[in-house]
Amino acid sequence: MKTVEIVQGIARRFRRLTTLGIILGFGILWVPARLLAGVSFHRLGTWEFYLPALILALHLALSPIPWQWTGDTQPKAPVWRGFLQAVPWNAAWVLLLLWGVSDFVQPARPLPNAQATASGPPRQDNPAPLDDRPDRRPPEGQPREDRQSPADERPPRDRRAPEDRPAQPPPGPRPEWVMLFLNLPFALVLGLFLSEKERVERAEGDLLERERLARASALQSQMHPHVLFNVLSGLTELVHEDPDAAEEALLGLTELMRMLMKHGSALSLPLGEERALLERYLDIESIRLGARLELQGSWEDGLDQIPVPPLLFQPLVENAVKHGISPSPKGGIVKVDAIRTATGLLLRVANTGMPLDKNARTGTGLGHLRERLALLPKPRPTLDLRQEGGWTVAELRIEVHH
Repeated sequence: MKTVEIVQGIARRFRRLTTLGIILGFGILWVPARLLAGVSFHRLGTWEFYLPALILALHLALSPIPWQWTGDTQPKAPVWRGFLQAVPWNAAWVLLLLWGVSDFVQPARPLPNAQATASGPPRQDNPAPLDDRPDRRPPEGQPREDRQSPADERPPRDRRAPEDRPAQPPPGPRPEWVMLFLNLPFALVLGLFLSEKERVERAEGDLLERERLARASALQSQMHPHVLFNVLSGLTELVHEDPDAAEEALLGLTELMRMLMKHGSALSLPLGEERALLERYLDIESIRLGARLELQGSWEDGLDQIPVPPLLFQPLVENAVKHGISPSPKGGIVKVDAIRTATGLLLRVANTGMPLDKNARTGTGLGHLRERLALLPKPRPTLDLRQEGGWTVAELRIEVHH
């Protein structure tokens, strides 16, 4: 993985409610755990109310990085390389963290001794020097020795009572080093675990994506014979009634078949390609239906270059012609509109032929379209089929990210 992918992975990790819940729960449970361990509440440092949660958040964000850094498309480094990268990386950021919090992580100060604060005359901490005491003065006439003995060069003993002496910190390692030795191995293990977990999730996601694309491609390929069958079944009557028109329609059918093959093998095409396919299909249906088919609609400028999944518009138009116009003796109007919305596109197909039939909702074309929409990544396009007065309306809304 590269830097951009690693940063995206960290963002995804912290967007999960599970991750945020673990961090918050760890920070909340830290103080009760310390109290259960026998630490008095007044001996807790203020840092213990927020620093543990911050440290865990840094572990979750930083410890997987050396295991995921490969510089290529591989999702995870080999174990030997990941370990060699993880040791200096985790040691560096843990030491930097401890340097930043060293002023906060200090042993709790002992309480003042009760006897030291009791009422009474203060104890004399600095008695007079021994040489100035009357019983230690040399006799008269004897010279006083100014030279001090080696014993006099020793530091004076603290003659205060034990309960009056300041408490000395207990022997042992400093809290900063204890945190280092605890956090460094934890970072190594947690980073390996998270990187392996996300590698497995990514592999499973790739498999699901391939399965989704395979199913969508299969449904998409089934549209080819369905469209051709509907067109050919309509042209059989035209062969006897108007051979010239039938020949022209068959030539258009050849071009339609070529365009369908292109749409069937692509995962995404510009909307202009779908527009060209619709025009070819409606040209053939206009030859077959003649004056019974009237075409209306609008196509806003600037929409042809927007990429969309193929064969989304065509089934709606085909459904309008097959179930609305063809069964109606008088025919009707097919209105096709492509409109830009605040979030994407609105593809709208309406016809004034036969009223909406409940079987049309589960027909082959619309059934395949609904299955394909369910396989598309979120946000998925939404399909709405309804009756508005004398119009049967199908609307497909697609969100487009520019």
